[in-house]
Amino acid sequence: MHNMKIYHLDIKPTNILIENDHPYIIDFDVSVTKKQEQTCITEGVDNIFVGTRGYAAPEIQEFFDKKIKKKYFLRQADAFSLGMTFYHMIERKNFKSNLNSSHMEEILRNRINEIKYKWAIPLLKGMMDFNCERRINLIQAQALLTCGPTQAYEPLDDYDEEKNSRKKEIHSIKQPVLVKLIDAKKRQLKNSQYYIAE
Repeated sequence: MHNMKIYHLDIKPTNILIENDHPYIIDFDVSVTKKQEQTCITEGVDNIFVGTRGYAAPEIQEFFDKKIKKKYFLRQADAFSLGMTFYHMIERKNFKSNLNSSHMEEILRNRINEIKYKWAIPLLKGMMDFNCERRINLIQAQALLTCGPTQAYEPLDDYDEEKNSRKKEIHSIKQPVLVKLIDAKKRQLKNSQYYIAE
């Protein structure tokens, strides 16, 4: 997606659909296309406010909270939102506060350090760095994921302890999964486009 200079700017769990184990990114209403790497000011992109509270990059969240205008990098804004989405999936619970607010930085960092999936810690720390200039982009995040096969386990069931204790392995994913762009923006492209995701 970013290789084609398309920036979603509202990545969150409800904007990712799964069908037959394939994730599809949807809702490109506030996405932008830029011919070169650009920064934006948090007052919006083309007068459209971007992001969702709780998932937006901290520099965007600060505009929501305090109306402080800051510059942000399009690639890194998407990386932070996807990192929050991964964190949400790993923790499997709704956020009770905006962990992406500047005053929550240390709390979020501590929670990331407590994640039981040790391989995810450097990935999430890189994607959710509060300093947008240090934050990794999606290509760098993908490189962290290609160190070996990802193992998928049966999801935990909040109401079935016996099922949880089995921790049965479902399968190993050894190949990247293709994410297909399915939105109005796709219709503007000449060919159907796919993007690698892990």
